[in-house]
Parts: sequence; C-alpha cells; structure tokens
Amino acid sequence: MGKIEYTYTLIGEPTDSMVVAASDDDVAGYLRGWDLANYIETFATNDVTLHSLPFLKDDVVKELISSIGHRAQFLSHWAKWKASMHSAPTYLPSPNMEPSKSMENTDERTSELMHHGSSHQ
Repeated sequence: MGKIEYTYTLIGEPTDSMVVAASDDDVAGYLRGWDLANYIETFATNDVTLHSLPFLKDDVVKELISSIGHRAQFLSHWAKWKASMHSAPTYLPSPNMEPSKSMENTDERTSELMHHGSSHQ
C-alpha cells in the first residue's frame, strides 16, 4: 500500500502561545516567551509541568511569583494560553484533495482482514 499524504490549512491566525509552543514545547519555553525566564528554576523546582500548568490556582501562582508586576504579566499570558488550549486551531484537509482508491475501500478491506486474517494482503 502506498503512502498517503494530506495537506492541511490552518483556519484563523496562530496565537502567541502557539508560536512559543512550536519553538519550545515546555514550561521553560513559555516562560521565556512571556519574558519571565527568571522563574524557570522556580517552576522546575516545584515540578510545574505542561500537565500541571493549566491547574494552578491563584494562590499557588502567588507563591511561585512574588513580584506583583511579574505575576500580572504571567497571569495575562497564562489566561491567553489556557484559552488557546480550549479553542485550538482547526486544521482542515485541502479542498483540492481527492480521496484515493485505497481509502475508498478501507471498510471492505478492514472487514475482510477481520474475517479472514491478514493473509489476503
């Protein structure tokens, strides 16, 4: 079976959070992108990861970032980042793509393999 390639189009504009994530997909990357690199060690020491970042509470952020100005800066970027996670960009296949013959027969081939094993490739 041949390799199938798709072309995708981004609907909407990429956000700042998406650009930072694309260049460095970790908390340190976000902090650098938000001009808060001096807090990278604090976040790492407290095991703040991309998995825990969305669940931080305001009191925890206050402990991590004591400077009111830096905390306000973080909270602003963090809110935009969380919103972008809920409204991820939509990627759609290019409209000029035609389904390949191999994709049109997928249901038939899957059914055949399930009933007769994989010897009929």
